[in-house]
Amino acid sequence: MRHPQEMGAREVTGFLNHLANERRVADAPQNQALCALLFLYLHVRGVQLPWLDGIVRAKTAWRLPAVLSWLPP
Repeated sequence: MRHPQEMGAREVTGFLNHLANERRVADAPQNQALCALLFLYLHVRGVQLPWLDGIVRAKTAWRLPAVLSWLPP
């Protein structure tokens, strides 16, 4: 547990990688955690962090709806 002022790019990217790789959370919670970190640093603390803009968001897999995947005989 450290204060956000003491944390840098290494800790934030490590936390996001921990969510994705070790805890295996879905795409939406990963993106929500990233948005929360962006809000914390930009709006609450008023700090511009250029390295946060370069972090890649998790992509949701596109799937064909079940109704359209059925083909008549």
